[in-house]
Amino acid sequence: MRSAYFKEEGPKENVLSIGFYNLDNLFDIYDDPETLDDDYTPHGDKKWTYKRYKRKLNHIAEVISTMGISHSPKPPALVGLAELENGDVIQDLLKTKYLRNYPYDYVHYDSPDERGIDVGLIYNKTDFELLGSERFPLIIYEEDGDRDYTRDVLKVKGKLWGEDVFILVNHWPSRREGVE
Repeated sequence: MRSAYFKEEGPKENVLSIGFYNLDNLFDIYDDPETLDDDYTPHGDKKWTYKRYKRKLNHIAEVISTMGISHSPKPPALVGLAELENGDVIQDLLKTKYLRNYPYDYVHYDSPDERGIDVGLIYNKTDFELLGSERFPLIIYEEDGDRDYTRDVLKVKGKLWGEDVFILVNHWPSRREGVE
């Protein structure tokens, strides 16, 4: 059911948007010897080139820049991000033509995921004041008792339009192997 607040057409100054975006394996083109990211290099299975990387960044940034525009006159105040390789890809995302003119900053920690997949948060500094952040490991064990190292959960504390908020960004492991 649609809120009565949004019955009038057009964006409103007193409305902000918040989003979440699964970036679907946003890797840079460089090999990180600490992770299994070889597929996302120019010589890897996916032939991941700088041109393809930049095109993907621009497509993602264009979508983010338009999130919520039917209700708010500006792009989202907060966007949780999943499936990104590192802080460098967030910086590259924020430098695109679609986002570079907005006062975005970000929170990110490298997690122990074997492929180098992390979560993060971008935030508009005019709407959100960052007060702190931390990460929490997700402890999962395989059937043989070995730990499955995966993405951490990101916890961010701040003030959204002066109100205290806590944001949790997580992305649980997929069932690539099936339910079993």
